[in-house]
Amino acid sequence: MAEKKALLFIIKSTKIEELCKENDEKISRNIFITDSDGNILFGISGSVVDYDLFDVVSGIDGGENEGFYFDTVDNGKYMIVYARSRYNDLIFTEIIPQSVAMSKVNNIKQMTCYMVALYFLIGIVSAVSFAKRNSEPFNELAGKLKPFLQKLNGMPDEKTNSDELEYIRNGVDYLKNTVQQTYYELKDIFLERLFNGSFNNLEDLKQAGEKLNLSMDGSFYCVAVMELLFSETWEENIKRKAVQNIYEEISRSLPDFVLGVNLRKFRINFLFTLQSNNKESMDNIMNFVLKVKSSIQRDGRVNAACGIGLVVPSLTDVQFSYEQAIFTLNNVAKKSLKIIQYGDLPDSTLENIFYYPIEMEHKLINSTKAVAELSQIYFYNGEGRVLKTEHTVARKNAYHLKRGIIRHWQLYLLAIPPVAYLIIFKYVPLFGSIIAFKDYNFAKGILGSNWVGTKHFVKFFRSPQFKTLMVNTIGLSLYQIVAGILPPILLAVALNYARNRIFKKTVQMVTYMPYFISTVLIVGILSQLLSLNGLVNQVIKAMGLNPVHFMGEPKLFRTIYVFSGIWQNNGYNAVIYLAALASISPELYEAAIIDGASIWKRIYYIDIPSILPTAVILLILACGRVLSIGYEKVLLMQNNMNMQTSDIISTYVYRVGLVSMQYSYSTAIGLFQSVVSFILLVLVNRVSRKINETSLW
Repeated sequence: MAEKKALLFIIKSTKIEELCKENDEKISRNIFITDSDGNILFGISGSVVDYDLFDVVSGIDGGENEGFYFDTVDNGKYMIVYARSRYNDLIFTEIIPQSVAMSKVNNIKQMTCYMVALYFLIGIVSAVSFAKRNSEPFNELAGKLKPFLQKLNGMPDEKTNSDELEYIRNGVDYLKNTVQQTYYELKDIFLERLFNGSFNNLEDLKQAGEKLNLSMDGSFYCVAVMELLFSETWEENIKRKAVQNIYEEISRSLPDFVLGVNLRKFRINFLFTLQSNNKESMDNIMNFVLKVKSSIQRDGRVNAACGIGLVVPSLTDVQFSYEQAIFTLNNVAKKSLKIIQYGDLPDSTLENIFYYPIEMEHKLINSTKAVAELSQIYFYNGEGRVLKTEHTVARKNAYHLKRGIIRHWQLYLLAIPPVAYLIIFKYVPLFGSIIAFKDYNFAKGILGSNWVGTKHFVKFFRSPQFKTLMVNTIGLSLYQIVAGILPPILLAVALNYARNRIFKKTVQMVTYMPYFISTVLIVGILSQLLSLNGLVNQVIKAMGLNPVHFMGEPKLFRTIYVFSGIWQNNGYNAVIYLAALASISPELYEAAIIDGASIWKRIYYIDIPSILPTAVILLILACGRVLSIGYEKVLLMQNNMNMQTSDIISTYVYRVGLVSMQYSYSTAIGLFQSVVSFILLVLVNRVSRKINETSLW
């Protein structure tokens, strides 16, 4: 049976190790292995600057855009291993035997786990020893670790009185070097195959590129950057002439390209990009750069020149790659940059050369920021015409936005009604909230009414109803939240395990139907059932008991309100949890059944963890509505006998606002409601994010 192949991408950074050391800049190399859902199974991250104990660590989150990912294509015929870093400077690709890749990765994984365990133990014991000012705990650990290190490293059993700490450090260094060596061995395999000419599988490359969300279309863009360092003695017109010569040479040789030029006092940066379909055409542009460099050097117009080449997967990455390349070139020069402000260049022949004046002094490490401000790109088509951009990033974003609207115009059309509803009925009325700080008068209008500051807020806080309203509102809300959590979850889990499809759909429909019944009809049904002559009291009388006036009993109001709401909304909320349960992979259930897990264990270990994030989100939203209970149902159920517990903020606002026409006062109460609800929402969301990392934002 033929050995499976794996398609692998390696990202190589263009940063320079010595440069980073000099500027105390940490540049990391990362490998992260995830499953198909993006969960990190294993990771190593190493810094080319920090050679301390934590040079290579395990389990670090590499971010959403970087890491090694496993996937399959062609119905599982091939396994794809592809990697991506936050830089995306240079992408190599190669098909390698799966066993080779996995053996190397497993070697790294094993060694890294050993090393991290040692680091953790050494760090804990060292801290304890330091706190107690006693070296005994550390020496005890060192003695226990010696046999382990000897067995792992093949180190001899030294019978000397050598420093225990030094011995452990040597063992840790051995582990670290082994991991780094394995890492480089893994990389060398791919680089060797690449430079041996095996970079030719563009179809598989395109498939993997699509999985990386890169629009490659089977081709790359080669980016070449050249920097010319002028002598300070050369006059301005000589420098302009050099720029003009280069521009004309580029126009003749490369009609279909992207050109960017940064003009500085004694320095010029050029960017060339060329779309290409094979490695040979990628080399053409670099040969051209070398040609231009050598001709300029022969002419004596510059005293130094350097260049660099990058391969990027799409034109959208050109800007970032350009900044990375300029960063490298500037630091190769080993000197700080001083950007001097100039006036406009008078030579009309240079009108198509990018020139952007800026006044700034900065060090090497900040040169990328300057490039980001200076860089603009001109797009040339095949006919040599120039399409200027005022700002690359803004133009690119506008282009993608326009393209997205044209491509998905149906979705944008559907979004118009709800967006219009929010603007007209939610955002526009916010202007009227200012009457909470005014004594509103119909004749004077909103803007003409007199300002009274916080008068209405103070009036509400000092009113005798304030305490009762707050207690009733918060009590009813908390009762509703606590009692309403479990029923939809239990219903969703029960329906998820229902085997009879007809029964499942019938129950789902029956429980979902009350959600569409109007509130008026719900309260009417409750009044008929719970009245003194209603069905419930008829049953109570038949049992020889005295009838109960349910709707007039203050103690029963909250229970009737909450459980009637659960009956009405239970089916709707269960659908939300059913959607979360439907996203669970059937393979998890199959594996649990094979392992002998009962239905209760499957619910506890699979279903509950899967729906927990959804439950937390709904709980956060419910907590944000603690003071914002809708007044309709409460008002319909309210009467003089149950007013003691049924009077909440919403019904009070209705009475003082619409009935008594105290518009400013009622607006102040409503604004207080909204502010408190917003604060509660933010606080609960933050607490949730701290506890279980689930939140709205």
